[in-house]
Amino acid sequence: MNKTRNLKYACNVAGFSIIAFLAIREICGAVMANIPFKDGSVMPFVLGIAVFAAACLIPTITMENALGLHPKLFRKTDTATTLAAVFYGYLLIIAASFANSLVLALLKKAGLEFAAQTVSIPQKPLHAVLYFAYVCLLPPLLEEIFTRGYLLNAFKNWGRSFAIVVSSLCFALLHSSMENFVVYFCCGIILAQVYLTFDSLLPAMLLHCLNNSISFFMLAFQGRANAHSALVLIIFVYVCAIIFGYAGKKHLDSRGIKLSACFEKDSDLLKKFIYCRKAYMAVAALGLMVFFALLGSYNSLV
Repeated sequence: MNKTRNLKYACNVAGFSIIAFLAIREICGAVMANIPFKDGSVMPFVLGIAVFAAACLIPTITMENALGLHPKLFRKTDTATTLAAVFYGYLLIIAASFANSLVLALLKKAGLEFAAQTVSIPQKPLHAVLYFAYVCLLPPLLEEIFTRGYLLNAFKNWGRSFAIVVSSLCFALLHSSMENFVVYFCCGIILAQVYLTFDSLLPAMLLHCLNNSISFFMLAFQGRANAHSALVLIIFVYVCAIIFGYAGKKHLDSRGIKLSACFEKDSDLLKKFIYCRKAYMAVAALGLMVFFALLGSYNSLV
């Protein structure tokens, strides 16, 4: 089997895995939405965690068996260097969020305005803990294994740049939020660079967890505090991100580590994407991801 045929096969397997992810998430989500849970029940949280775990792990196992993937996901890393990469990576994610805000501002001028995100934190301690696990702990663990650990490695034989872009595109679209596509796509690239730099998912998981946790608490606080207090919190977080992010970059530079070094010069990058159109399962998966992303954005229009 030649290399281009292998690429077509990898695209079809990845496409089937993504379709499985979407099917589990959407079908089970629709079923759960129509179950009359009792007030105060923890079952919505427990089932939500179970569905998300199945949606990530079943496609991962599919790729592992169909492609014979057995990537090394974890290895020992220096603690100080890992934290430096996490802080610097978070600073880059903030920069990506500003770019996304600029895109949203341009869309607003064009007449497209989206509802602001809000987080309603459950009042009961057990509910709050389960919700935090569902939003801030589970995605960094399972999404990193699925998208960086397996999806990225499925395409690494055709160049790191190609693998990074493919995995980041899928990561962005699987969040079903076209209005936040820029920030999710950039996050995918940053997380992929961190993973490839250390050859370990742990730094990427820590960065993912830090980003989700800060976003979680900031959105929750903004929903309960006045505008002045919320602004003070945002400024405080951004100042800390700049200080620690800059210190992290200096530490990485002193070790000769550059996240951008993961990207290779690839003159055939566009040709590879064009060739992928022959993989019909991958094309179907892309269509479904775009559909759900557009649907999610349509539902959030003001």
